Amino acid sequence: MQREKVLVVEDDAVALKVLVKFLTKEGFDVVEASDAKVGLEKIDAEKPSIVITDLNMPYGDGFQIIRHAKKVVPYSQAILVTAFGNIDTAIMALREGVLDYLKKPIDLNELVEVLAVAKDRIREGKETNFSPVLLIVEDDTETRDILGRVMEKENWEILKAKDGQEAISLFKEHKVDLLILDVKMPGKDGLTVFHELRVLSKDFEAIMVSGYGEEEMVLKALEAGAINFLRKPIDLNQMHLFLQKALDALNLKRALKYRSFEFDMVSDIMKCFIGDRELIMGFPVPSNTSLSDAGRRFLDLVPAGIVLVNKAMDVLYANKSVTSTVTGEMKKLDEPLLKGLEKIRILGLAYGQLKSVIEEAFKRKEGMTETIKIGEWAYIVLVKLILIEGEKREEAVLLVIRGERS
Repeated sequence: MQREKVLVVEDDAVALKVLVKFLTKEGFDVVEASDAKVGLEKIDAEKPSIVITDLNMPYGDGFQIIRHAKKVVPYSQAILVTAFGNIDTAIMALREGVLDYLKKPIDLNELVEVLAVAKDRIREGKETNFSPVLLIVEDDTETRDILGRVMEKENWEILKAKDGQEAISLFKEHKVDLLILDVKMPGKDGLTVFHELRVLSKDFEAIMVSGYGEEEMVLKALEAGAINFLRKPIDLNQMHLFLQKALDALNLKRALKYRSFEFDMVSDIMKCFIGDRELIMGFPVPSNTSLSDAGRRFLDLVPAGIVLVNKAMDVLYANKSVTSTVTGEMKKLDEPLLKGLEKIRILGLAYGQLKSVIEEAFKRKEGMTETIKIGEWAYIVLVKLILIEGEKREEAVLLVIRGERS
């Protein structure tokens, strides 16, 4: 498995040494820098996927490091460290896309948790990493060409249209991710074009461009779903920032759509078992196994953790998504097992809460399901069922577990 490369930018020699030693032990390839100037050079040379940077240091600050890292490695994750934090710094960190904001002295246990999230984000970023397609719709030839040249340097694929009709034609021919759309153009205005494109697809983000006196049309475009607007003459730095934010928002929507698809797939699998009323599972197999080999292979393919428990909270079965994550014996669904599920980002769920939900599930009719949401992406689906083995019938609850990273 490829090791993630971490750049640590810290002017305190002792703190730098501690972090480098700790991160190396945790299995990362570590690059170090003692000031912002060296940090910027190391980003260009090493292209780290994770940056841990101090805020205040010689020759620059942490935000310069973070901006440059995001530019060189778009899916990179940044962790900001400072001894003098305040609310303004925290807000600025969020705006710059910082993953987390840690105060000195760093709690290494907290850092481990943040790094786990960073690796998840990097994996997802690599899977969705692509050269965005930007459609620039602007009737002024010089402005259109300048904007195109600027973004081509960022390795974006650029399409250009001189009016609304050409924009619609290009949109139909190409998979467009982002638009810079002038509000006022000959023929169809930008608002009309935006509405027509939304009918064709909702999988894009648009930034409107306006002159003075066109505020009403811009407001209508924002109400219709445009993500932001630029005022003429266009500030190129602001444009770059808005485009990156729009791309981040688009990737988030696409990730959510993918996760929703996974959830629907699990639900469909459950329905195949459950039918309209109840779920009965028979195990005509040797007495030392609770599921047939075929059943095991099938459940191991489900892109979520599956755990089957009885009323005593004994684990009757767990699929590969769980057994490959949780170490040690899995005889009972207890606090140690729940702790092990933190590896797939099942966080903030108390054992007592989970036990109570399972006990309530046993009181329902067979086949009835309940979903509990326990994170931004994480959830657990519970279904009451009946196990049949020969003449023996036993009540059980099946848990389908979707963590933040499973």
